[in-house]
Parts: sequence; C-alpha cells; structure tokens
Amino acid sequence: MILISENQTFRNKEYLIDTNRVTRVIRNLFQNALNSTKSGYIKLGYFIKDYKLTFFIMDSGQDYIKCREFLQCQDMSQSLSKFNDTFTAVSMALTRKHIEMMEGSIWIEKNGLTGSGIYFSIPVSCAVNTKDSINKFSNTMSTI
Repeated sequence: MILISENQTFRNKEYLIDTNRVTRVIRNLFQNALNSTKSGYIKLGYFIKDYKLTFFIMDSGQDYIKCREFLQCQDMSQSLSKFNDTFTAVSMALTRKHIEMMEGSIWIEKNGLTGSGIYFSIPVSCAVNTKDSINKFSNTMSTI
C-alpha cells in the first residue's frame, strides 16, 4: 500500500498508533471504494495536524449517499432495508467502531459529481527516543 502525504510534517518522525486497527480501517474503506468504483480513480493519503493523523480515501464511485447513510445511522436495519447492501453496512459499522475505539472521528464528503471522500482522524503521539522506546510498543507506524 502506498500512502500519499499531503504535507511534509510527517517526514523522519515516528508516531505511536494502533497499526492493527488503522490497517483494518484502511482495508475496509479501500474495499468499499473498490466495490463502488467501476472506472475512475481511488486516492489514498494522509496528513497530520495538531497531533491528529487524518487518513482519506477518495474515489470517483457511486456510493456517496449509501456510505453516508451507513456511517451516520443508528438503526442499521432501517438503512439495510433502504439500500440492501449487507457488506457495506457491516464494513462501515466495524470501521466506525474501530475509529471510536481509537478515540478518533470519521466523516464523509462529496467528491465531484458522484464520488466520495471518507476521512478519519485519530490522535497520535510522537516517539521521543525511537531507538529505545519504539521497541516497547507493538503497535507503531513509521512514515517515509
């Protein structure tokens, strides 16, 4: 997976995050983008601001309204009866739960005429002494 950095503040630093959950979230969102994008593009990237790491998955697909509904719904059965897409519903519910467990937030924005951009932010802390401290954490992510 190649991540595109939108700014240079991430270079040569290591941040401590739960890579297992972040990877699951990115995988779920990317799979949803693949399913909704028959032709066009999918862009995956990240940026950091004020110790919040924000990832985004933008696509030119057709599922903005459905994804927005599943991300914001409290009653999954109502949304399922409206769209009849169990895969997307479960994927979005799990994604939202993982992000909430990391004390983060998720939102969706319209991208062009039909596409969508799904963003999620999680708090991060900077590793002070990477030689000593990084090995104490099993869930770390390094960036280039």
